[in-house]
Amino acid sequence: MSDWQHGYVTDLPYTYGFYRECAPLWMDWVALLRGSEPPAATRRLLELGCGQGYGLCVMAAANPDHHFIGVDFNPEHIAHARGLARRTGLTNIEFHEGDFIALANSHTLPWSPCDYLVSHGILSWVNRAVREAIFRIADRGLAPGGLAYFSYNALPGWLATHPVQHLMRQFADRTGVNALSFDSALQALQRLKDVNASVFSNQPGLNARLEQLQKHPKHQTNYLFHEYFNGAWSLFYCTQVADEAALGKLRYLGSATLPDNYDTLLPEAMRQMLDQAPDPALRELYKDLLINQSFRRDVFVRGVAPVWPGEQMALFAQRQVTLLQPPEAVALTFKTNLGEVTGRETVYRPIVEALAKGPRRLAELHKLLPDLTVSALVQAIGLLAHNGALGFCQPETKSKAAIQFNQIVAESVARGAPYQYIALPGIGSGMALDEIQWMALDAHRQGAGTLEAMAQGVRTRLQGLNKSLLKDGQPLTTEPELIAELSRRLEPFVTQTLPLLRRLGGVK
Repeated sequence: MSDWQHGYVTDLPYTYGFYRECAPLWMDWVALLRGSEPPAATRRLLELGCGQGYGLCVMAAANPDHHFIGVDFNPEHIAHARGLARRTGLTNIEFHEGDFIALANSHTLPWSPCDYLVSHGILSWVNRAVREAIFRIADRGLAPGGLAYFSYNALPGWLATHPVQHLMRQFADRTGVNALSFDSALQALQRLKDVNASVFSNQPGLNARLEQLQKHPKHQTNYLFHEYFNGAWSLFYCTQVADEAALGKLRYLGSATLPDNYDTLLPEAMRQMLDQAPDPALRELYKDLLINQSFRRDVFVRGVAPVWPGEQMALFAQRQVTLLQPPEAVALTFKTNLGEVTGRETVYRPIVEALAKGPRRLAELHKLLPDLTVSALVQAIGLLAHNGALGFCQPETKSKAAIQFNQIVAESVARGAPYQYIALPGIGSGMALDEIQWMALDAHRQGAGTLEAMAQGVRTRLQGLNKSLLKDGQPLTTEPELIAELSRRLEPFVTQTLPLLRRLGGVK
């Protein structure tokens, strides 16, 4: 492995993901929730470790009044990202090939200070020198009051995975980063389990991790290779990351996993223990130990711009939210890191019913629920957003860039591209569509106006890629069967999802 890789896997390209928690509106909500004024100066977002750049392009299309900067050291990633931005006509985004250590040591950065900095998962996959460079870049590239998002594999929850990763890395050192090494490691783990190796009884989570990896979908292969084969793979307690982030003058603010900010969701005995923590850092560590935290999405701030309690509620009252699911499909049971939570029907149903009529400011929702405090309403909104039932609205929606971006992406998916997320300027974020839905959008763009016409259009596109349609694990072979099954799958897309995409500015 050459020096430029710093122990990072470059044999296979990374995935084409999008992470809603990195969107400016989502981070703004976290900042306001934790008493810091959201940034509003430059509307610039920097992503360190942007990978293929697809997620950043989705955000650029969904936020045409922001400017986005992506940095990655892999030239293959940057080539794809620049090509995608060029083909889709995005003008508010730029990509740089750059080594974090070299950038941190340079006299000037090739971009102006930003209000947002995001880095998804990178801390877990790079060595300490690279992590220090990331935080030094944050110190120079993030404006005062700016927000920084870092996600990473956390302790103690990932502790049982350490033997898995070490074994995989050992096989990779012998036979390379490939499917043979991956499968050989899983086979070795299975044999260890079969002979009752003590590591399985001493690490109860190891068996579940092995079963999960044995059943992994094929499309996750590249992600798993990056997750388990990196030479600098690291796990962190939250206090360790906070200590390292101090190099960038960053202070922990809150979690982009919204329910994690609500200690009231924990049992009383656990809350009492948290209240006895001598400082905020230990309180956060106690909580991770109580819930066996395995993955964190931390939001830091580079200088708190305090929002006083009275201002905080007034600012929340002006925030706008919109429903992203049919009202009858909205679940009031929330799976969180703190445990499963069930929302009260008398609180949550009126919120859902009000949003079914259109986007609402929290002030309007509060009028409908006068007995509910604004803070309780904010918590309910956070849990519904966590479930994917609602999104945070943009005050003004400009949809031209997103429509053009989504049209090109739909055409690319119809030609075999593995993209999933559609840009939605109404919420400044993205939403996942499956391959069939993307193909239906492409058919719709080319004139398919009915369910049957869309089904036929999808059938033609699948055929062009030599792909079969499976039902109950078996390929459908006759034309009537194919059209009937595609029509069945597309019916909720045509009647529910497509109108939502139009309302949020993603399609015409």
